[in-house]
Amino acid sequence: MAESFNEAVQELAVLARVDPSLALEDEHVRWAVYEASVSDPERHRLLQVAVCGEVNAPLASAVVTRVLEAISDGERGQWVDLLPPGRLQEFARTRAAELHVWDDLADGALGESRRGELGGWSQWLQLRAAEQSNIVWVLDELSRIGATKRIRRLAHERL
Repeated sequence: MAESFNEAVQELAVLARVDPSLALEDEHVRWAVYEASVSDPERHRLLQVAVCGEVNAPLASAVVTRVLEAISDGERGQWVDLLPPGRLQEFARTRAAELHVWDDLADGALGESRRGELGGWSQWLQLRAAEQSNIVWVLDELSRIGATKRIRRLAHERL
């Protein structure tokens, strides 16, 4: 198992069928390698090592944000904690919380007693709910109070 950033990136590159030397040098190639690894839980340990050693902080943040959607709610905190404290970690922490709400929406477990929360949701979460939720009261509320015209229109159309 890889113990360093270079080893992890090289192993991930081989698994993604990318020249490992290119992956070490070019952040765009590293992104493609990382992205190819997100959906494979068997690569997550290597991906964690790579994220911890990634010198491009926005790239590390993008990887963590992408992984958050592919893992269970219980695993999200450990991925967020891979990022250094600060703005990027807070963004990932917020996205993890939003994904927790999304999980409730997708499972139909978001009760109408939480109606008052919708106005505080990010545009990302409102848009996702307007596009994909089948909960009538959510669509109704978003059609009236959605943060953008697009969100309000989409929710209205899906009602």
